[in-house]
Amino acid sequence: MRDTGAPAARRASRRNSAARFEAGLFQWVLIAGGVALLLGVWGFFLSGHDDWNGRTKLHHALIQALQAFFLNASPEAMTNWQTWLASLLAPATTASAIVLAWRARILRYLGVRSLARTPPDEVFIGGGDLATAILANRLPTAAEPPLRVAMLDPAANTPLGRLLEDAGPALWSFAAQGDGRSDDDLRKVNAAQARTVWVLAGDDLVNLDIVRELVEAKAAQNQPPRHAVAEPEVQRILVCMRDPTLVRARNEMRPLSAPGVRIDHFSLARITARQLLKEHPPERYPPTTRASHRCICASWAAAN
Repeated sequence: MRDTGAPAARRASRRNSAARFEAGLFQWVLIAGGVALLLGVWGFFLSGHDDWNGRTKLHHALIQALQAFFLNASPEAMTNWQTWLASLLAPATTASAIVLAWRARILRYLGVRSLARTPPDEVFIGGGDLATAILANRLPTAAEPPLRVAMLDPAANTPLGRLLEDAGPALWSFAAQGDGRSDDDLRKVNAAQARTVWVLAGDDLVNLDIVRELVEAKAAQNQPPRHAVAEPEVQRILVCMRDPTLVRARNEMRPLSAPGVRIDHFSLARITARQLLKEHPPERYPPTTRASHRCICASWAAAN
């Protein structure tokens, strides 16, 4: 397991870098846009018809300068260096403004395209404390390749999301907002192609619904290619269940199965209790001595 070291400081450094980038891009848009507008008005004013009065020439120069921001200026009207320089600065300013306004959506789109090309190693549906503890114990070492992790959660700010920001080069991560019961949201993180999917929604019935969607999505994509030379890797779906009777009832009513899918259920409370009993076994008392009683209380944070 890799030590992430000072996560709060690293997260603050990343946020400061992003803030500086956005501030610098905003300043560039203002300065370059203003210079391009002034040069455009100046140049187009000088290239105006001689029979126009000053007010008409200024009006046409302003319109043509604004058109240069959208690549709509006529090349015939660019007769001096001012107009040519404005025609270069204006589109660059427009492109920078688009990047500044749509930066988050552009990064999200690039993340989705990257997941489509290379499926993730681990997908966490639910980004709570349990998911955070599980991933913290699975971080690769410096000598191991980075782990590709995707997270799907309805909330924007989650403990797992903060861990993904803090992990640095140990992870290639992508976080998306959505509901695991939606096939469209599952496609955002390419859950059908992941090696391991952790279903940690926090509600047993919701977890079962998510598993059904995952199995159906896997079955829909289970058409092997014509020239397949190797068996596809089995996808493992790990589901946290508090009540095992729901799993048995689900299997009796509607068993879920698909080629290339293995579904395992686990109970954090039972795992924690078993581990505590191994580390602190009950004392052996003589037959005449009354044995003590022990109560084990645990929470999701016990996964650490």
